[in-house]
Amino acid sequence: QAGLKILARVDHQPDWSRAVPAENGPPDEPEDLADIVSAMVARYGSAGIPAIQVWNEPNLSREWGNTLIGAHQPYQYVHLLRRASEEAKETDPNITIISAGLSPTGTADGTAQPDDVYLQWMYNAGLARWADGIGMHGNSYGLPPEAELMSDPSRPHPSFYFRRVEQVHDRLGLLSLCHQVAVIDQHARSGREAGPMPFRVGKLRREPFSLWRTGGG
Repeated sequence: QAGLKILARVDHQPDWSRAVPAENGPPDEPEDLADIVSAMVARYGSAGIPAIQVWNEPNLSREWGNTLIGAHQPYQYVHLLRRASEEAKETDPNITIISAGLSPTGTADGTAQPDDVYLQWMYNAGLARWADGIGMHGNSYGLPPEAELMSDPSRPHPSFYFRRVEQVHDRLGLLSLCHQVAVIDQHARSGREAGPMPFRVGKLRREPFSLWRTGGG
């Protein structure tokens, strides 16, 4: 009645799907996640759930079974995305598949990888073929969303600013991802002082997701 449409994010695997327990980590068999996504689409269809996002922030170790994040790992994620996309579209070709939103961060020590770097790795792994839209996270850590990049000395990296999404959006264009939709699926604002790791957050206020075409501005 309100005209709202659902973007459903699928992550936090069932306990039985991993030999090594983790709060959030991909199933040992990508087919298990693909089966879950396929069952969701079969039950609700694109009329009930128009879009499904496959996983969340795979550029963080804590979101990927606490394993180190390096250049090889995005290939694992894109394979997971591929199987979920194939199964979903076989069930309902009208479903929209969104790639995981990446955590804005400048950390590159294996506990995380920068979102722009990880996006390039996903592209190298075949992202464009399996995602209709590219997930993005816009965090601002207590700053107003319109704050210019690097305008606050206490926020020494672009990942502390909501307008980081503009940089990532421009990167999508450089990667020729002009047929995909850029989807801001998470906006977090924290009043806590920013910690040394750019992806640290406190209490969040989440805003509705928005989108725009990567070729249009």
